[in-house]
Amino acid sequence: MSQVRKGNRILTIEPHRVDDYVARGYDHIDEESGEVIKKGDPVSLADFKREYSSLKAQVKEKDARIVELEAQNAELTTKVEELEAGAKTPAKASKAKKDTAEE
Repeated sequence: MSQVRKGNRILTIEPHRVDDYVARGYDHIDEESGEVIKKGDPVSLADFKREYSSLKAQVKEKDARIVELEAQNAELTTKVEELEAGAKTPAKASKAKKDTAEE
């Protein structure tokens, strides 16, 4: 097991997760001596706020696109229904013409 530290918090984690914690700002430390093996990337509150704002803007864009696509889908569904209704009506009319012609 490996240990990571951030501030006064020390966590014991699995060795394959060390890089994830280092990316979050934790320092990888030696279990016996407590010395830093790998310094963590500093992550500030401003970084989180900037990322949050960026993600929030992306969500708004995606929501607008969803509304746009739903409207387009409703329009196309209406057109398909109209075309299907139109296709059924002439078929009946032509069949009726054939029946009267045979008589």
